[in-house]
Amino acid sequence: MHIPLDYYRIIGLPLQATAEQIEQAYQDRLRQTPHSELSQGTLEARKSLLDSAYEVLSDPEQRSEYDANYLLSTYDVEGEETVALPQIQREEEAAAVAAHTPRIEVETPQQLLATLLILYELGEYQRVRDLGEEMLAHPDRPEGEELSPPMQGDLILILALSCWELGREFWRQEEYEAAGEAVGKGHQLLWDWDLFYQLRSEMGAELDKLCPYRIFELLSQRDFKENAIPRAIELLQGMFEKRGGIDGELPDDSGLNVDEFLHFVQQIREYLTTSEQEELFGAEVQRPSGVAMYLAGCASLARGFAYLEPYSVVKAQGLFRQLETSHSSKGDRADVYLEESICALLLGETEQAIELMEKSQETDSIEQIQTYAAQAEESPDLLLGLCQYAKQWLESFLFPKFLDVANQKANLKDYFASESVQQTLESFQGEEIPSPEPETTFSPPPDFHRDRSPNTSPDRKHSSSWEDRRSHRRRKKPLRFQSRTSRIIGLILLTGVGLSVIALVLFGFYQGVSALWSTLVNPNSNRSERSSIALELNAPPVAIPTPQSSEDDARSTLNRAIGEQIVRTWLSSKAQALGSQNQASALAEILTDPLLSSWELRSQTFENNNTYQQFRHSVTIESVSYAAENPDQGEVIATVREVAKYYRNGNQIPSQSYDSTLRVRYDVVRQDKNWRIEDITVIEEL
Repeated sequence: MHIPLDYYRIIGLPLQATAEQIEQAYQDRLRQTPHSELSQGTLEARKSLLDSAYEVLSDPEQRSEYDANYLLSTYDVEGEETVALPQIQREEEAAAVAAHTPRIEVETPQQLLATLLILYELGEYQRVRDLGEEMLAHPDRPEGEELSPPMQGDLILILALSCWELGREFWRQEEYEAAGEAVGKGHQLLWDWDLFYQLRSEMGAELDKLCPYRIFELLSQRDFKENAIPRAIELLQGMFEKRGGIDGELPDDSGLNVDEFLHFVQQIREYLTTSEQEELFGAEVQRPSGVAMYLAGCASLARGFAYLEPYSVVKAQGLFRQLETSHSSKGDRADVYLEESICALLLGETEQAIELMEKSQETDSIEQIQTYAAQAEESPDLLLGLCQYAKQWLESFLFPKFLDVANQKANLKDYFASESVQQTLESFQGEEIPSPEPETTFSPPPDFHRDRSPNTSPDRKHSSSWEDRRSHRRRKKPLRFQSRTSRIIGLILLTGVGLSVIALVLFGFYQGVSALWSTLVNPNSNRSERSSIALELNAPPVAIPTPQSSEDDARSTLNRAIGEQIVRTWLSSKAQALGSQNQASALAEILTDPLLSSWELRSQTFENNNTYQQFRHSVTIESVSYAAENPDQGEVIATVREVAKYYRNGNQIPSQSYDSTLRVRYDVVRQDKNWRIEDITVIEEL
């Protein structure tokens, strides 16, 4: 086997290296400590390769001859410019030139493993993965070239480590699914061979941390990646399983506690359809899980109304009833009466809808229904108020949580006028509407209840006549129709005539619709459009609210915390501008001219030359200062370690990669309430 690897790359130096640099690099490579699990035979073979490279490059005569052959090569793994060769006319000449190409001739399995190890140390993770997988795919070898058990273990270890590092590179580039696949490949390899348990555990923990990022990325790829949504759902179900359910408290390594995970689930709902959520959360109902039961009920209700499917509404009604019954049997209270009331309304059960509504302790929502009812042309009409409340609840609270119905209007008249809806409801005539019996009990999720008074506060608007209205309604002849069809016609008349003269009264967010749902909803997050996906590498995918607003942060005096935020924002923007995507627009968020123009030009140059860099940074703030008479200008001095890998045409160039620690001064200025950098000065190299 021939592997493209030359002596300079083995040592880790460019062709122009001096004799002193070669000596130093050789000693440094010898002092490097490869993975402790590697066998002694592979380590000795690695040293033999280093010795061979050093022997040639440290001798001026041998090096001169080697360099001459090196320059004949068209070998371009490092991305160095190739030397133009005369056109080769004959096959003999081609063979002669090929003989000079710098390659390692691998004659023994031990040499092959040593070569893979050196490629791994050079950061050639994809090349190691390709070569290693080829070896595993063809295990049969000639006699004398078989891999012994220690050699086999070394191969698996080097391949797994390369997959891990390759995954980390993808992670830094914000390619989360590619990162997960790479790390998962290495993890699965260790699992299949039952080797290196500690390493396998560490890789598994990293896969758990990647999981939320992968789910978000896959959900955003619905329109152009065929299997993105099934894969995202599969990963999410895996998280459910590890945590013991949506509201489970079993530990995993995702970095999300119970509340953060509930917020995470709330975020991703906007990227899933009604049927996808119905299937996803419906499977979790049997765990059992109260949160899953509520979410599955919401999905069935949204689907039933939006797609004119009363049977789905029946299913939702059964889930809400099961949730209520299960908690009542345990002495708890799950107030989902309003959800049940809306289901009954959509099934034409008007009396039941009113009775369920009256059981609810959600005082804000009840007050809202009263307000709508009071706007009736004659006497207050609770059915009319409930219809208007249901319309607004569906549009403002329920539909925005589903991708396929997010912008749909809740037109009750059209729903009941639908021939298919009428036929389905009429088929229920004379028989009990089917609904699932409660079969499971469960413990309530965290913060299942909210503290609230069991009675409506006497100083609330309209509350003084609430009991009178209830008793007045009961004294009146019950509203009965001869058939379900006539009930539907009655509702159509109500919603078509009565509601047309009712002005919409906006009460903001529907807090209190469900105590259960309060654990999932951010009171400030209700919106009709899906939010954009925003992830940070070193933070959970769900941002935790802080008491201080971003505007307050911008107005505050320059201090160490703000100074560190400025420096880290700059380093992140730099990594984006010089990274594989060449996102120069990120620079405008932190730099001012002329520094901004200078770095934008550099980013453009990188893009034109098909080059990019990958960075890893650590920052220590030394001091922050500003003049009392001008707090909008200041100075931040920091120690910054920057590890950079340089790539050209997709190949890493070690000679232009570096690891440096600098002491840097940042001159900062506040513009439009935001801190920006106007000058950067390297004070010294440490």
